[in-house]
Amino acid sequence: MAAKSVTASRSLPALEATPRTFGDIAPVLVHDFKGPLSAVALNLDFVLEQLPPDASFDVLRGALAECRHASDRIFRVIANLLDVARCEEGRLALRLSSVSLPELFGRVVAAYEPELAQREVELQIDAAEELPSVDADADLFSRVLHNLVDNALRNTRARGKLVLSAHAVRDTMEIRVKNEGPPIPLAIRNRLFTRAVGTEAEGMGLNRGLGLYFCRLALQELGATIGLSEEPGFPVCFVIRYPIPVRSVR
Repeated sequence: MAAKSVTASRSLPALEATPRTFGDIAPVLVHDFKGPLSAVALNLDFVLEQLPPDASFDVLRGALAECRHASDRIFRVIANLLDVARCEEGRLALRLSSVSLPELFGRVVAAYEPELAQREVELQIDAAEELPSVDADADLFSRVLHNLVDNALRNTRARGKLVLSAHAVRDTMEIRVKNEGPPIPLAIRNRLFTRAVGTEAEGMGLNRGLGLYFCRLALQELGATIGLSEEPGFPVCFVIRYPIPVRSVR
């Protein structure tokens, strides 16, 4: 007797179409990237610890340290990507605490010491120890500063100079990141803090990613603003205006 083909009489239930946003997808991407990156960072740390303190290993040590620094940058880019999505969708959760700017500046600058030494670039901190603290999400604000220093260092010539400063002006903390690099063209200044304003035709070094856009969104969440200025000797100066807590205003 010939076998009969059987056709299922019941169809699978139709999946309900659920709108997906980048904010929904970003955490999955971040999770998938963080595992391999963590392994890379841990193994680089292990190899660096095992290297003998012999000068003959200095070149290898420098190369590995540069890779380690690059992995930290990728971690920050991933975190920024996720926070941009959260900011755009109004889902960013802040963890506020009292933050000392001189201490935060010191930690940020320490991350760039190998690159600064290699390019003979001076990064000067101008922030008095007695400055009032600000209420901030320390990790989020640190990544804002990293973005600005990255940008400044990328656009500064070898043996150039960067300045990271903070000064209290009445009830506002003015934080400046300035460099001696080429001025930013007038044609793109109004779009500088939006998504991907630069193109290859407009020249290298312009913002073609989410860095400055992330800075604007993150600072808005923290109640601060960012703008572009110029100072004598420094064609590019990013200025953050951050409110000082009432308890700290003298």
